[in-house]
Formats: sequence, C-alpha cells, structure tokens
Amino acid sequence: MDRINIEEGIELFKNADLFDLQKKAVEVHNEKNSPSEVTYVIDTNPNYTNACDADCLFCAFYRKPGDSEVYVEGPVCNLYSLKISKKMNAEEISEKLSLIASEKILDVLDNIYENNIEFKDQDHSKATYAKKIQKIEGKI
Repeated sequence: MDRINIEEGIELFKNADLFDLQKKAVEVHNEKNSPSEVTYVIDTNPNYTNACDADCLFCAFYRKPGDSEVYVEGPVCNLYSLKISKKMNAEEISEKLSLIASEKILDVLDNIYENNIEFKDQDHSKATYAKKIQKIEGKI
C-alpha cells in the first residue's frame, strides 16, 4: 500500500469518520506488520526550542537561554494573539489556545495545499523565557 498524498490527507482530516479511520489504520498496520505486534512511541512532543531554565531532572536535551547550542526551530506562517488576563488559569489559557488552533488549522492546511502561504523566519528578539519556579512559590 502506498502512502497517501497531501490531498487525501486533508480530505481525511476534514471528513473522515474517526472509527473508519481507526479501522483503516489497523488494516494498514496488519498488512505491513504482524497483527500480534504493536509498538508505541510515548510522550512525543514537538520541541521547537531547547531553550529552558527549569532544570527538570528528567530532561537531557535542554540548554540555558544564551547557550551557543540553543535552537528555535522553523519558520512561521501565521501569528495569532491571545489576551491573557491575570485572572485566567492554565486550563482556561489552554482551552482558548486549543480553540484558536482548531479554528485556524484547516485554513492553514488549505493554504499550504494551494501553495498560498508565506513562511517567515521567527523574530527571536521577541522570544521570552519563563523563569524557573521555586518550590516555595508553590506553597499554599
């Protein structure tokens, strides 16, 4: 079975029934692999930057801001803003960001498919880094 093309991918993204898509994925898997063997990649997150100063014990890839090995990946095609009030919590911010993404992604995919989009390098002078939260700051 050949890979799907971008047009087929966009069609599936926009219109596929989730259960039909799942069934098809299992069929393709079983054609290419033993049906009794399945592998998973756990905790895959796109890392657009390795700049961080949180010093998490589990993280092995980060670099401090200003380090010569810091990277901020990829050009951007659209910028969207979200006004954040001091009263908003992380859950509310996450929900609002998810709504923006869900509203904009189909337009972006269509523009990519139609070659009607301009990618620009990021303005690194506008990057911000959150300071490390100290344990005492979490005390209630």
